[in-house]
Amino acid sequence: ILSTRRGEFDLVPELGTDRSSLLGKKFSKEIAASDIYDALSQDDRFNNIHTTVVEDRNSRSATIHLTATVKEQQVEMEVDYA
Repeated sequence: ILSTRRGEFDLVPELGTDRSSLLGKKFSKEIAASDIYDALSQDDRFNNIHTTVVEDRNSRSATIHLTATVKEQQVEMEVDYA
């Protein structure tokens, strides 16, 4: 879901992540975190989703820290966007 752009998969066009908040000059950590949350919420296996975005303006990148419950197991993950 996170590696697929929303609208990219023809059979399920609503599947994927709206990456517009992750790219560009008007970057907002809050909107990016919300878009990641929305994307993961598409999959019923994810519960208790928490996202935190750490922005690095010098390298023009962001790291998204994710925690969620997947099949009753707590999972943590980091996703880097540059």
